[in-house]
Amino acid sequence: MWIFPENSKSPPYHEMAWRTNANIDPGKNIWICPENKRRSNGHNLFHYTVNRHVNGSGSGNQSILSSIPAADRVVWMFDNGGRAAAAGPNNAHKDVHNNEANFLYLDGHVARFNNDDYWDFSTDRGRTNNRELIWFPLRGSYQAFRHSGTKKEFGFAPPVWERQSATTPSPA
Repeated sequence: MWIFPENSKSPPYHEMAWRTNANIDPGKNIWICPENKRRSNGHNLFHYTVNRHVNGSGSGNQSILSSIPAADRVVWMFDNGGRAAAAGPNNAHKDVHNNEANFLYLDGHVARFNNDDYWDFSTDRGRTNNRELIWFPLRGSYQAFRHSGTKKEFGFAPPVWERQSATTPSPA
C-alpha cells in the first residue's frame, strides 16, 4: 500500500487535475519540481520517475527490497527528463538545476550530480558506468559478491540475466 499521500496530507497523484490539463498551474506541491517548467501532455505529468529496473512496470513487477545489494548506490527515483512514470537512465533530466539532477537512493538519501556524471552527450543517452548511480541492481550490469561469508567490494560484472539474492549471490 502506498501511504505517502496520507502521511504528507497531499492528495494522491491520480486526483491532481493538472496531471492531465496543461492549462492548470500545478502550483507548489510534493509532486512538482519547482525548476521543471514542463506541463501535462494531456495524459500525465511526472517530474520525478522511479527506476523501472527496481520498480518494474505495472502491478506485481517490483523487486524485493531485501534482495537488492548496495542500496546506498541504487537509484530509486530521479528528476525526469521524459514523460514515463517508471523509466531508466535515458530519462534522467539533463538540463534542470543548473545542469544537474537529483537522485533518490533505495537507502533514502538524495544526491545531486552534474549532468556529465549521468549523461553521455556524444550518444545522447544516460550513462550506466557511474559506480555511484546503479541502474540495474539485479539484472546484469551490477551484482554483489561474497567471499567466505564476508562481503567484498561491490563491482561490475558481465550481464547475467537472472535475479540473485543479496544474501546468496554467486561468486565472481
